[in-house]
Amino acid sequence: MSPPPKDKLNRERLKLEQYKTDMQNMKDLAEINSALESIAKVNNEFDIGSARSSFEAAKNAVQGRNFRSNALAEMSENPTEKLAADLEQITMTMKYPVDCRCWMVVPPKNWQSKANL
Repeated sequence: MSPPPKDKLNRERLKLEQYKTDMQNMKDLAEINSALESIAKVNNEFDIGSARSSFEAAKNAVQGRNFRSNALAEMSENPTEKLAADLEQITMTMKYPVDCRCWMVVPPKNWQSKANL
């Protein structure tokens, strides 16, 4: 014996209503996910901008400190001593010119290796 047509119709109607409810819930979840994705994107852009700003500030602080340090070092140098050291370096270079490229191929004549000592 089959169920009365009215009962079958009611069951089918309930299934259809449940299906409609499930579909509406899925649409709502898709909208929520889309909104959350937009919020996350804005947050990431804000975080990147904030990190970039912080990095620039730190870089500028380090550069400023480096600049001041170099300026103080230059100001504390004795110009006479610096000139004397530069002049001595130039004199040594002119007195004993060394071509470093030749050292790799042939050592100078007066050079002795540890094996020859």
